[in-house]
Amino acid sequence: MTVTRSATVTLPAEEQILVTREFDAPKELVFKAWTTPELVRRWWHANRGEMTVCEIDLRPGGAWRYVMVAGRRDGSRLPRCLPRDRPQ
Repeated sequence: MTVTRSATVTLPAEEQILVTREFDAPKELVFKAWTTPELVRRWWHANRGEMTVCEIDLRPGGAWRYVMVAGRRDGSRLPRCLPRDRPQ
C-alpha cells in the first residue's frame, strides 16, 4: 500500500472534522486497516510509543478509543463515530 503525503482537512459542521487522504490500495483494505483494532495497533503509533488500548465500535452512536503511551506521557482519544457504509 502506498500513501500520498498530503491530506485535506475541512470543517463541515461545528462539531465535525473531516480528513480526506488518498491511498494507493483497494478501498476494502484501507477500510479494514482503519476499523480493525488489531490492524490499527500495528500502524497508529508510528514507532512513537505503545498503543495500550484500541477499541472501535462502528455502530451508530458508537465510539472509538485509543490510548497510547510515549515516554512518560500518555494520551487518550474518545471521539464519537459517524459510521460510513463499507466500501462497495
